[in-house]
Amino acid sequence: MSHVSVPATLWKDPFAERTARGLFTAPWIETPSAEGIAAVQHLSETLLQTPARPDDISVILGHLLAVHGHCQRAAGAREPRVALQRYNDALRECEIALSRLHHGKGGTPVALASWALGVHTLIRSQMAMVDDANAARLLAFEALHQLSGIADPLCAGAEADALSAMLLVREPADLESRQIILVNEIRTSTEMIEGEVQRREGDLNHALSGVHANHEKALAWVLGWGALNLLLMATGPLNAVYGSAVPWSLPFLLALPILWYLTWFRPFKEGLNFFDYVRALRRRSLEQFRTAADDLPDPKSRICDVLDPRIEQGQQDHDRLAAFYLFKLPEHCDTCWKAKAILEGVKARLCGDWMAELVDRHPWRLVDVLPTDPTMIPGITRVWFGISEH
Repeated sequence: MSHVSVPATLWKDPFAERTARGLFTAPWIETPSAEGIAAVQHLSETLLQTPARPDDISVILGHLLAVHGHCQRAAGAREPRVALQRYNDALRECEIALSRLHHGKGGTPVALASWALGVHTLIRSQMAMVDDANAARLLAFEALHQLSGIADPLCAGAEADALSAMLLVREPADLESRQIILVNEIRTSTEMIEGEVQRREGDLNHALSGVHANHEKALAWVLGWGALNLLLMATGPLNAVYGSAVPWSLPFLLALPILWYLTWFRPFKEGLNFFDYVRALRRRSLEQFRTAADDLPDPKSRICDVLDPRIEQGQQDHDRLAAFYLFKLPEHCDTCWKAKAILEGVKARLCGDWMAELVDRHPWRLVDVLPTDPTMIPGITRVWFGISEH
């Protein structure tokens, strides 16, 4: 064509309507409907059948709509080979339109040529993503430069294509970086949760050890007091059998009421009499044990609140990144399954039989200490140590 002009014909509005969201389409932009693809194809075929006239660009617009139609079919494909074939068809239509616009002068023809050239580069960028993301990013930069500043009303969709080029420059790199660090994030979070649980379990074990130690200490005091009482009381009968001529048991028998007086009416330790001190010794140790058990974190809620949303976001990033790569995601970016495996392993380790008061899952198993139904452990510890519930 030696000269191309734009007459006021009826194809302007439908073309502008069909291309308002750009000529380029990809799986990460939208999944076109069959009705939309059919409408674009019908309008393209209508324009391509327009009788050739030196002052009409209807045929050129038909080729540009064919570009859009092929991109729509590529976006709707779920198989990389089919998508690449459709994008190749779109490139050929772009080249035909550019050859027809080669000698266009001024106004709309130049704007259309710039638009077609930018979309051609953008399609090449999308195709390059499958093999070389860095090369695709450079081509997207080039397409962004070519699509910027196109001001013709008929080419309003060029702005949407420029935005697509900008997304192709930035978003895949951001998604890749998030996918690459996803495994480390999940591993770090799980280690933190496991470490906190283990630390609290250690506190629980320490408190349980204190319960046993204080119980044994209290029991030793009581047994010692009882043995001393028996010994003092036994001196009378022993005196009757051995050395009855001398009342040597008298001082021991006199010491017995003194011992009882000191036991019930005088402070033994911490301002408490003997038996109050023994009961307090048991009670304090059991309270410390209960406190350690109450503070023990439930890992299921932490996993649900912290890790599950991160995995869900990682899966969304994975799916979107796969769309950028036409569903052939590089191995170094395919990390979501690893993160899920780590999370499932943690759930298997932490989410056993969990109880609010106690947990039957730590190095010193409570069911070994108290061989009974784990759900009865809190009540039995109260009975065992003689402490009422209130």
